[in-house]
Amino acid sequence: MKRIVLVILVLAPFFTYAQKSAEKNTGKSNKQGTSLKLDDVTVMKMLNQKMEMLKEDLTLLVGKKAKNLDKVIQNAFELWNKDNSKFVTVTSAEDKKLNTKEHVLDYLKAMSKLPYKKADIQYGDFTLVNNITKGPDGKYHGFVEFTQEFTATIEKGESKLGTLTDFSKRSVEIIIEVTDYVNKNGQQDQKVELFFGNMAIQVLK
Repeated sequence: MKRIVLVILVLAPFFTYAQKSAEKNTGKSNKQGTSLKLDDVTVMKMLNQKMEMLKEDLTLLVGKKAKNLDKVIQNAFELWNKDNSKFVTVTSAEDKKLNTKEHVLDYLKAMSKLPYKKADIQYGDFTLVNNITKGPDGKYHGFVEFTQEFTATIEKGESKLGTLTDFSKRSVEIIIEVTDYVNKNGQQDQKVELFFGNMAIQVLK
């Protein structure tokens, strides 16, 4: 499936994220590892693109707008580097039935089975919780908090039965992998990729 990345839709929140990151990320090392030697604009662009991919995939899954939902699930799973050891945890103080902890792939499959026909997802208020640092695994880790507003239409046949809207606060680990390789000119180069790790979702209303 060809992805279309709509950068403009969430550009403003990500500039806020980049500015806050620049204030926090001093470039100093700490006990967890060495701070990421990537500029904030680069990290922002990678995160921007991944969030738009996630938004696109979840909109297709919830709204049943793709002929092959299994392919969409696999596309979304790639955002986690197909690492099913990662979890998506959902908590709600008002509705305990929403409290779940699922492996990423199970969560994505569950999203495709929700009883909705249309979905609109908006992200905002991005904040880097801590400095992005290099871990023992050689990868760079950090956590980002953001909000999501989710609106879905409930339909039966041609009849619209209602609209569901919820607002949630989310925290997701970001994992940046840097791979050395020799480019087509025979020179040493680096490939930098950002993936998601564990994600926590707190339903607020």
